Parts: sequence; C-alpha cells; structure tokens
Amino acid sequence: MSQKFSEGKDYKVLAVCITQFNEQRQEELLKELIRQGKERHYKIMIFSSLCDFYEYNIDQIGEEQIYYAFDPARFDAVIIFSELFKIIDIPKKIALRAKHVGVPVISVGGLIEGCLNLNVKSGVAFTDIVRHVVEHHHVKRINFIAGLKNEFNSEERLKAFRKVMEENHLEVDEDRI
Repeated sequence: MSQKFSEGKDYKVLAVCITQFNEQRQEELLKELIRQGKERHYKIMIFSSLCDFYEYNIDQIGEEQIYYAFDPARFDAVIIFSELFKIIDIPKKIALRAKHVGVPVISVGGLIEGCLNLNVKSGVAFTDIVRHVVEHHHVKRINFIAGLKNEFNSEERLKAFRKVMEENHLEVDEDRI
C-alpha cells in the first residue's frame, strides 16, 4: 500500500478532480476550496483537463489520462466535480479506483454509486422559474432545453418543468424539449 501524503503530518491531503480549471466558475470554486482547506488543515492537489469532454476526440482521450496518473491511495479523500464532466464514465472510473483502495470519494453535482454525493436542489429553484414564466407571464407553449440527457441536474430541471406544466394543466410538447 502506498504511503499517504499526509502520513505523519498535521494536515490531510485531498485530490480534486475537475474539468476546465481555467474557466472563471471553476477558478472561483477552486480558490474558495483552497481557502477553506487552509483554514481546516487540508492541502489540495488539483487534477484537471482543459476540456469538459463534450466532444470526445483524440485530444481529449489524452487529456483524460490526467485523472488516472495519480495514485488515489496516497490521498485522504478524492473530490470529483462530476457535474462538470460531460462523460459520466470518467468520474465513475476515478471513483472506482479510489474506492478500490479504500479512499472515500465525494461526488459534487452528480450521482456515483458508493460515493458521498453532494447535489444542489436545482429542481426547486427551476420549478420557481418555470412557475413564474407560466403563471406570471401566462406563457402556454414553451421550448425547453434541459441540458445533457441522463445528467442529474438536467433531469431535475426536466422534472421541474413537467411538474409545473401539469399543475397548470398545460400540454408538454415533446418536440419542444
């Protein structure tokens, strides 16, 4: 078994897997994570690609390797920002490697079996938005873009949309989704 980076130290070391670390949202998120980590005696190692794997091509196959180049056994936990990966198999593979060596995994924004899954209840806020459009602006025919099929947050938004339409006795035109 590999020696943990934190062995004999007064801090823990976390591996953070994220995509597009150079994007503003991710940059802000990482800065806050590092700031909070310092306050709580955690060191953060970031593993990131420049892409989100939306277009899975030969370049992105190479970028994916960054997530398999580290040994999860050397870390106290692995945090995966799953919602940022457009191919859910990548976070699942990262999690499987970590779980295999007994390292806890936290998945943020996506559901991965056997992990601690942290998800924002985007469906609640989205319900309020759709309700406002339907009830306040009296819109009856809506074109709806949820996001990626089978992605947790997209599915939550779609459920919220369908719920509000049903509550208001409005037909959902499947061709407009």
